[in-house]
Amino acid sequence: MSSKTDEVGDGLIRVGDEERDEAVGLLGQHAQAGRLAAVDLEARTGWARAAATRAELEALFTDLPLPRPSFDPVVKSRGTDENGMIITPFSSAFVTLSVLTFLLGLPGSIVLFEYTETWWPIVAVVIVTIVSGAASHAFKKLP
Repeated sequence: MSSKTDEVGDGLIRVGDEERDEAVGLLGQHAQAGRLAAVDLEARTGWARAAATRAELEALFTDLPLPRPSFDPVVKSRGTDENGMIITPFSSAFVTLSVLTFLLGLPGSIVLFEYTETWWPIVAVVIVTIVSGAASHAFKKLP
């Protein structure tokens, strides 16, 4: 029988003292409810204190009903945006290009317009900003 953590694939995530203490407390609740004998409680408490991974803690509760230990969700190491898209180096580069073009190019083209009365650099800056912003989204990957 596979545990909840094995299905998600995060059973190998290491646990800390807080998770171990939670498991020991929950085992105590099961013992008070008469689900664990004193010998079983002592053995499982020792295993809980020595557990290094989530899977080891989950294994102590496979034959017990709720409550069970709750773990924080695993945070993926790759950066994602607000929509869950994976940020790639190309998408970051296009965001940087878009921001720099807008922050540096727009004031420069306005100054150029004031002195030479040429309007097209303003349009070029706006177009480059829009296109590079759209390209930054296009280079993101689905999870």
